[in-house]
Amino acid sequence: MNKYVPWLFAIITFTIIAGSIIVGSLVLQWYRISIRERQMKIYFKTKSPYFEKERDGLKCNTVREIGEQDSRFDYAMVFIQSEEKGTIVITNPKTDEKFERELTDITYYGERFIFSWKDKKIETNVGEEFTFEGKRYKIVNHKAIEIKEGSQSDIKENKNG
Repeated sequence: MNKYVPWLFAIITFTIIAGSIIVGSLVLQWYRISIRERQMKIYFKTKSPYFEKERDGLKCNTVREIGEQDSRFDYAMVFIQSEEKGTIVITNPKTDEKFERELTDITYYGERFIFSWKDKKIETNVGEEFTFEGKRYKIVNHKAIEIKEGSQSDIKENKNG
């Protein structure tokens, strides 16, 4: 009887490990389906001056320490393993102002997550001009410079137009 105990123990151990892997895969697949169905959004609060920098595209990431008990931890881990990154919603708790951005990357570094996004306000190349909130801008040295009426760029445009 004793010669079967190691085999029995090995079979039980294998069954438990295989079951855990299968259950883990099913849970991960459920999260992925859930993200696709609900257009997953992850929510954070940010105080001034960081809120304004993130909203205005000066700082296109946020670093967060999320405990394993927080439901956002599971979502973030799924995002890391998935091609679909979801959307981040950031709220200023003092004013309740919020903005949303499509995530481009989530990195787990140490005990922290780094959520990154591409600023959707300014998507243009160096030298191009664009209008935002009724004002005209030009990209110069990777910065958006407001074009004032009567400036060189404005005069050149009026001569050609």
